[in-house]
Amino acid sequence: MGYLLALLVLCLLVFVHELGHFLIAKILGIGVIRFSIGFGPVIASKKIGKTEYALSLVPLGGYVKMEGEDASVIEGDSVIHAFTPEASFELRPIWQKFLTIFAGPGFNILFAALCYMLLFGVYGISEPTNVVVAGLNATWVDSKLILLGLWKMVTGSISSKELGGPILIVQATGSIFARSGFAGLLEFTAFLSVNLGVLNLLPIPVLDGGHLFIFLLEGMTGRKVSPRAKKIAQKIGLTLLIALMLFATWNDILRLVTG
Repeated sequence: MGYLLALLVLCLLVFVHELGHFLIAKILGIGVIRFSIGFGPVIASKKIGKTEYALSLVPLGGYVKMEGEDASVIEGDSVIHAFTPEASFELRPIWQKFLTIFAGPGFNILFAALCYMLLFGVYGISEPTNVVVAGLNATWVDSKLILLGLWKMVTGSISSKELGGPILIVQATGSIFARSGFAGLLEFTAFLSVNLGVLNLLPIPVLDGGHLFIFLLEGMTGRKVSPRAKKIAQKIGLTLLIALMLFATWNDILRLVTG
């Protein structure tokens, strides 16, 4: 039960994240080649207009592949250019590229606030305030807690063994739902959504924050970062992320073994 609930929650949060990229790209007229929930081989897809909507094998993420975007870290498949040059992501002004990328984590943070508003609207608020500061305030508090936790982990104030991975999320989802029902699950979903949004804004290559940092750098210097430099940075960032995920999963396994 915990595994199924965790999978549903994670897929929902991935969908919200990628929906942010997708909607802003569409609004700005940027060509979207593929909207995928999951990574790896596509197991089901449907093409509507010029965009392919796909469900991929590995559900721990997703992506929006845009015309003219560097997709070297996604899939190595060939792309038929069905869009005009004007629809290219790379040819857009920096503010449009920044907004399109920022929309992913931005939607996660907004979704968390909406979850908290729903939670407080249905189950009530212990403080004399309206459903909306309460929802926004809870999201702000979560964001500060996440950043503070990261800082303490970097500085050694708390042990890196506290870092949890997918196994911990599955365990927490099941136990929270068993203990607190839908209200607890909704609150945990909001917290995970803030996590996904905030962590994606970190200036690490491959993450959205890494792309945003490059856009800011290009905007301030007036010079484009070379494709070779981007590719090297992405490889380093991807390696770091994989190592972090493996470490978090190892922590999860140790918790299971030691009880």
